[in-house]
Amino acid sequence: TQRWHEFVEPDRLDGLVAAIASMPPDLLAQDVRSSLGAGAVLLVWGDSASAADFFDSGCVQSDPCARATAAALLAHSTWWSTAPEQALDMVEAAEDVLDTVPGAALVPVVGFETFTTGRSMLIVSRARALAMTGQLADAAQLLNFLPRVRRDDPVSESVSAWSTKALVDALTGDVISATDALEMAMALAQGGGWNSTVSVAP
Repeated sequence: TQRWHEFVEPDRLDGLVAAIASMPPDLLAQDVRSSLGAGAVLLVWGDSASAADFFDSGCVQSDPCARATAAALLAHSTWWSTAPEQALDMVEAAEDVLDTVPGAALVPVVGFETFTTGRSMLIVSRARALAMTGQLADAAQLLNFLPRVRRDDPVSESVSAWSTKALVDALTGDVISATDALEMAMALAQGGGWNSTVSVAP
């Protein structure tokens, strides 16, 4: 795990992506976390086609929690490679598993813990996708939970979550709320929240 954390540092991503891209997906076919991690790195890099090879591997597709996690990763990557309409479908897919499979939870992915260790980031992902499809009022309403979120919820320290709220609030004309959210995002980023290992894809 520590070794993977070192490789997922942002300034090493190019080398990591090259290594993953040259690796046959079957090599990780029996390792859920490695398949999810490899796919997540490729998503950040913008290579959704190659990421899909890892997300579609047998070990991921045969495990409901892993499938939900792959869907959550895809849903959140509207910043990089997932179309907003597809992101909405992915949120639905992840939530469906979590709601219908007893005891289901997302699989924590090293380097991407911020949104694979809880469900709150799915709300942010849905809101971002809605905003990107022009449904700003609905997106803003969804994001109203952020200022009240518990401090032990990983989403509370997500630069991506707060920057999403800042953008949506600004677009809906709520300047005061947008400013507050932007200040929070910038404070977290200055503390390493943007480029730290756990927030490569914050």
